[in-house]
Amino acid sequence: MAKNIFTSIEITDTGIRLFQARTVRHKRVLCACDVKPLQNFTDAEITGKLSEITALRDIQPQHLAVVIPRRMTILKQIRLPSHNEPEIRKMLDLHLVNQIPYALEDVIYDFVVVDREPSGYVRVLVAIVHRQDVSEKFLKLCKEAGLQPERFVLSSLGIIHWLNYQRGKISAPVSSNQTVLVLNIDIDHTEICFCHDQNLLFSRSVNYGARDLATENMRGLTHQVELSLKNYHKDNMGPAVKRMIVLSTLPEAAALKGRLEEISLVPVDFYSPLKNVLCQKNMGLGALKSQPGVSIAAGIGFLLSDGKKALNLIPQEVHNIKRSKRRQLQWVQLALLLVLTFGLALAFPGIEFLRKAAYLNSLKEKSEAARPEMERIKKRMDLVKLVQQELDKRVVVTDLIQELYRLAPPEISFQSLYLNERGQFIIHGYAGTSASVHNFQQNLVKSDLFKAVNLEFATKRKIFNMEVTDFQITSEVNVKHD
Repeated sequence: MAKNIFTSIEITDTGIRLFQARTVRHKRVLCACDVKPLQNFTDAEITGKLSEITALRDIQPQHLAVVIPRRMTILKQIRLPSHNEPEIRKMLDLHLVNQIPYALEDVIYDFVVVDREPSGYVRVLVAIVHRQDVSEKFLKLCKEAGLQPERFVLSSLGIIHWLNYQRGKISAPVSSNQTVLVLNIDIDHTEICFCHDQNLLFSRSVNYGARDLATENMRGLTHQVELSLKNYHKDNMGPAVKRMIVLSTLPEAAALKGRLEEISLVPVDFYSPLKNVLCQKNMGLGALKSQPGVSIAAGIGFLLSDGKKALNLIPQEVHNIKRSKRRQLQWVQLALLLVLTFGLALAFPGIEFLRKAAYLNSLKEKSEAARPEMERIKKRMDLVKLVQQELDKRVVVTDLIQELYRLAPPEISFQSLYLNERGQFIIHGYAGTSASVHNFQQNLVKSDLFKAVNLEFATKRKIFNMEVTDFQITSEVNVKHD
């Protein structure tokens, strides 16, 4: 049986980096490392380099992670009054509306919990990417190169996984309750990551890298570190920094030590990203040697750990499609099993009665085990049939949404819109005032697209010290007949 191979692919401004590792005696061993430089960062060039770097390699989709650069994400640390993950996600939906420069439907976000307070509050780190410009673009590039990634992960978390792997291995071990600032120096960029208790508290990407180490621009890098420390303490993101680690393959990075210790007042250590990393015998590192200064900490960091805490910024539709394919495969297997059973029954008419009875009992058990899944599928098929019937009546969804947003006052925000099994269109949302809800209802009544408009409830609530009106309206959609 072939061993599982874990793969990470990092796409940066300067190149595409591929790393692979396998598990040997319960330890991760790096078995492949390749880097292809990029010149123009065009879609065509990226697709070509991806195909080139992955050709003839054993890449298992369920163990493939694509690393999204920190500079392409928005990262926010938020404090919320709940420990329940579904509640946290609902709160974030409301909280992020005014925190990001995009509409919520135009982004993909995920979060990890960095601290749970006894008071019932929780601090989470939220990573946000633009759906079309980042997540869907990277997914399209991967598909064109014949890849099916399982996860899109944040580069800063890969650096933290590298640091967690090094606990107890490096000369000055990192304590779990010690806040560490990690500088990962790449060719053109440097990631500044704050870590505490094995969690990423915050990170920044600055436009200074290995190419600036031997120039006056090195002062710009240290200045950005100083600004990051000030903002970290000003926004109270976590405990005070007690140590700093610089990751670089270049000896010139040691020149930063004096200035960094001066601005941080903490000890500074320098390490190569390959320190203490187990590598397969005869594994080629020529690609790294030919491109001095290239960073590999983020890419290999995910391979050195299980990555269970990693954010996943891949579109949810990918998971839905994979889940649907798995269920289809299960049904195909069940159908083949039934066909095989029927064939065996015809091929061996002389089998003893007890053997037949035992076989039939096993089929009954499998049928009973599959019954809940069949019921769920039947309900979904009924819902699909209902939706198809509505679609056959030529109700245009885009017209419906456009009409809603035309009729809604500015103070109205929608929480959910859906069509129930009775054909009612349910509108659930929040409003700044009760008058806004009343005006919205009157606009719906006057619209030619809605009928039987009914206000189910309009309740005042407080969310984040702000009073809003939680409302739900039911209506029917006027069907356009030929």
